[in-house]
Amino acid sequence: MNILYLAPIAYEDLRQRPQYIAERLAEKHTVVYVEPTVRAVSCVLGRAKGYKGQVRIISKNLTIVRCNGTFVAPFRWRPYDILNIGSMAEKIQLKKYVDTAELILVGYEGWTDIIWKCKNTKIIYDKMDDNVLLTPEISIKRYLQKAETKLLRKITCMVVTAQKFAKVYQDRVKHIYLIPNGIDIDIKSKNEKKKSDEKNKVFGYIGMISEWFDMEALKVIAEQKNISVDMVGPCNIEKYDKQNVFYEGCIPKDEVGNKIQEFDVCLYPFKKGELLDTINPVKIYEYLAENKPVIAVDSLETRRFGTLVYRYHNYKELKQLCNMELKKPFETETECMNYIEKNSWEERTKQFEKILEEL
Repeated sequence: MNILYLAPIAYEDLRQRPQYIAERLAEKHTVVYVEPTVRAVSCVLGRAKGYKGQVRIISKNLTIVRCNGTFVAPFRWRPYDILNIGSMAEKIQLKKYVDTAELILVGYEGWTDIIWKCKNTKIIYDKMDDNVLLTPEISIKRYLQKAETKLLRKITCMVVTAQKFAKVYQDRVKHIYLIPNGIDIDIKSKNEKKKSDEKNKVFGYIGMISEWFDMEALKVIAEQKNISVDMVGPCNIEKYDKQNVFYEGCIPKDEVGNKIQEFDVCLYPFKKGELLDTINPVKIYEYLAENKPVIAVDSLETRRFGTLVYRYHNYKELKQLCNMELKKPFETETECMNYIEKNSWEERTKQFEKILEEL
């Protein structure tokens, strides 16, 4: 089957659901992964790099495409572009891929105009994030809401990562499937951390550090005795500056498992709010794959992990957890491996494959 994946993130970005699903589907199908377009205007203003078009062959069945952004209008202009002139250059460049696709997988509602005139092509909307909540600008929020409403009229079915999405869209979409995020078996460390003579316990976080990260929770953790905090991942908000808090930036994918093994306790401290219940956290799957104790804020999605994680409702409970001896989630390596296999990206892709068979 020829699959066109209109992705929400660049292929080389921090690895998430889109890259994993595309790669696994490419084991059986021909997949063209279309990255978000980098606008020339953004490059001139110094906000981005690499606006020229690209076609990269990753494997026999996986091709990465990025449109040339020279004549593509800035996304922030979309709310005022009634005639959709700003996306015309993308439509022209992607036409051959759209016309030959037997299935189009849409990972971001901002691609709606590209597929709007498709006829007799199956379209799946894979909703990973609530982009309206992630967007600060009111005009873009409204544009994305309208684009999604339009997209929902066009799709064959919808796949969501979180229970909240399934509940919100169940009356708007005839066929909706819940497929959570998963674990990349390849990043699992082969070695457990050796016992250290160091006094401090290492509490660690791996992932994007942005406006949804709870810096107040980080302060509570860092204020406890004999604890150091290792923050791994890109940070675009003001850092909490304390002697026992370390920021490492991004690390290669194949080092994630070894890095988690350096932690005594793994963290998922996100802010409470509308956004929290829409996130099915990939990082918790990765922590559990290394059989590490996990402290996570309580949410609809963290409750799904049951007793495998330690959840807190407030900072008082968080403080108590920081000063407890926390058990590993699995008693044996066999239990851990069974969990990994059940929640691997291979298994998630099998769920996608079942949907394709039904279509």
